[in-house]
Amino acid sequence: MNISFELDGEYADYYSHEPEGSGDKYRYNVTVYQNTRLSKTQHTLNMFAVRQGSHDTLLLFDWAEYTP
Repeated sequence: MNISFELDGEYADYYSHEPEGSGDKYRYNVTVYQNTRLSKTQHTLNMFAVRQGSHDTLLLFDWAEYTP
């Protein structure tokens, strides 16, 4: 799984996970993006599933957590 993050139109971060065997396809309760330096204004966060080589990326977004 490869995910690229863009915050307010600028590259912000990248997350990658290479499964080890068939039992490690999905990961649960994993923080894939965290930012502790946001100003108290409106922001836009975009997530992009990135194909790497011949490996497809499946992104199943379930929840987000915001802590002021």
